Amino acid sequence: VVPSLRGGSGRVAIESICCGTPVVGLDYGGLSDWVQHGVNGYLAKVEGLQDATVLQLSEAIQRGVEHTLSYEQRMEIATAMAARVGYEKVVPALIQGLQSLTRKVGLT
Repeated sequence: VVPSLRGGSGRVAIESICCGTPVVGLDYGGLSDWVQHGVNGYLAKVEGLQDATVLQLSEAIQRGVEHTLSYEQRMEIATAMAARVGYEKVVPALIQGLQSLTRKVGLT
């Protein structure tokens, strides 16, 4: 469960998905980039900081508890996520981004 409106890109959520565990959180920020509602987790709509948000989050938690995918289905989803965020994908993109930034600010 990731109940925060802060927290960047959802690293904890990504790790959880890669382990085949459904993630429950708020449909906000980076978390919504990784969690596919009803597939690898459940997202609650953010409606300010009102009771409706709390109710939606509690309903999403209940759906997460009742998550009915088989072990094989969860592992298939986990494998796909791991391929998406694995070292071979992330590190080259990070290096390219840093090189681009250093060129823009004149450090090269």
